[in-house]
Amino acid sequence: MSLIAVFVSGFTTFLTFFDERYTLTAAIANVGSGTQQSAGYSDDVGLNVTYQNYVKPTFILSNRGTRSLVLTDVNLVRSSKLDACEASTDVVSPIDADSLGTIILDPDSVQSLTREYRISRITVHYDRKPAPASAADSLNAEHEPQTWCLQLIVFDHRGRRMEPLLEAMTMEPTFEPMGPEDDYPTGTMAIEHPIAANQLLSRGALF
Repeated sequence: MSLIAVFVSGFTTFLTFFDERYTLTAAIANVGSGTQQSAGYSDDVGLNVTYQNYVKPTFILSNRGTRSLVLTDVNLVRSSKLDACEASTDVVSPIDADSLGTIILDPDSVQSLTREYRISRITVHYDRKPAPASAADSLNAEHEPQTWCLQLIVFDHRGRRMEPLLEAMTMEPTFEPMGPEDDYPTGTMAIEHPIAANQLLSRGALF
């Protein structure tokens, strides 16, 4: 019996050492948003209006398996396609990125994370104040929907760097018609986010 016990113990240690499973799954829980507006006017220059859009996605990460993963950064990347995540060169770091720190995704753990980003800064010029009555229609015609994806920078226990993409939202800048007291259209965003979970990374045992 003692030999069997030694064998079982040794085999268990062998399995534990070589068992390198992890599966990273993610889902978007919510996307907050806001638009900050500012304007300046002078007789010589005219009316300049700036719309700065912000988004604040909350997402869930689940690591199933036997090995931890290390999350170092979560960037927001504009997709070059509307119906899929295909990274472009338009990459945005989260606000206060330096203060967010590294996150350990332990085996069989679930974490909820939130990041905030500045995206889609829009500047418009008008020769006079108020802007033309058709200004909102013109702006809405100029701007099309955009797909944005979260780019996770992840390291596994062997130091492998991985950069999976998670579709975060489809966003379209929208502009409301001016009221009697308005000098320019009010900017906002129409946002939709996927609700299904997505498997981002997976690694099985090596034996």
